Amino acid sequence: AAFRPGSSLCRVDSFADLLRRHPRLLLRVDAHAGARAPPHFAGGFSLERARAVGEALLQRGADMERVSLHGWGKRVAERALWASGCYESRRAEVYFELDGVELPARPAHYEGAGVAERTYLERCRTREDDATEGPRGQPAR
Repeated sequence: AAFRPGSSLCRVDSFADLLRRHPRLLLRVDAHAGARAPPHFAGGFSLERARAVGEALLQRGADMERVSLHGWGKRVAERALWASGCYESRRAEVYFELDGVELPARPAHYEGAGVAERTYLERCRTREDDATEGPRGQPAR
C-alpha cells in the first residue's frame, strides 16, 4: 500500500509531531481494505496499509513503542457500509490514547467486528491476540 499523491502524508507529519511533543500519548492505526475487497485479499492488504502508515511515522521520527498497527480486512468496512451506505471505506484511521482515554471515540461500526490482526514493523510478524495486548505490550482495555 502506498500513499496517493496529495494524500494524508501531511497528517502523518502532524501525528509524528504530536507524539514527539506529548510523551504519554499513544497512537493506534486501524487500516481497512474496503467493503468490496475480495476476502482472500482484504486481510493482507489492510495489514500492508497499516504498515505503510507505520513506516511513514517511523521515517518522521515517531517512537514506534507508542504506536500500534492493526489490519481489519473488510470486517469494519462492511459494518460501516451497512450503517452509512458509504462505499469509501478503503482507508486507515488514527486514534490517540492519553491517560486511558481514546480520542476520538471509536465509531459504533467497530462493535461486533471481532479482533483486528496486529502487525509490527520491527519484527514483521502478525498476531491475532490483539484483545489481550495493547500498545507497549500492556493489557488491552
